[in-house]
Amino acid sequence: MIAPNITGTLGNNSWFKSNVSVSWTVTDAESAISSSTGCSSTSLTADTNGTVLTCMATSAGGTNSQSVTIKIDKTAPTVTYSGNKGTYNTGDTINITCTASDGSGSGIASSTCQNISGPASSFNLGVNSYSATATDNAGNQGGNSTSFTVLQNSFADLIALVNQYETKPDVAAKMVSTLLAAQSAFLSGNFKTMDNQLAAFVNQVKAQSGKSLSSAQAATLIALAQALEA
Repeated sequence: MIAPNITGTLGNNSWFKSNVSVSWTVTDAESAISSSTGCSSTSLTADTNGTVLTCMATSAGGTNSQSVTIKIDKTAPTVTYSGNKGTYNTGDTINITCTASDGSGSGIASSTCQNISGPASSFNLGVNSYSATATDNAGNQGGNSTSFTVLQNSFADLIALVNQYETKPDVAAKMVSTLLAAQSAFLSGNFKTMDNQLAAFVNQVKAQSGKSLSSAQAATLIALAQALEA
């Protein structure tokens, strides 16, 4: 009779998450063991997708063998964020990809990875932080995080958004004209006039909300305009 004795931390799906030691118990109740091959103790320390160990022994009653397959994955999966510029203006587009990988390990079992994309204006001004985790088939878990900053908008950013959102060219032209007047007042230090022009712009946006502007687009333009007020 040949029986393996396996010592290690067993994870999920028959994968070990630690070094593994294998020894063998070889017995014959009727006669002595005359020879054996591969029956000495073995320590496995490297990740492996399947190492086969075989113990073969012979007694007066004949030859028998027993094999075990050891799978080891001690390495946590990785989560990688790519394409993060770090700093964005409100007129920029964000396109950050999230990838979970386990290299040559047991493979990804689950992941919370999600790509981060969309107009920068749809994210919070200031720092935006995201994180994700991944679990491999052995039960190891890894994770990572990323963050980026959406800068306080400028008149140029707001004008770019108006031209992007507004579907009526004549309405867009009027809004841009109002913003250019506000910008001119700002550059000359006339903040009261600037605020009056920004208020006029807000009224123009409200008039188009649900019409040539979606309510979400209107809310974004209004919030950014109000953030420019003195």
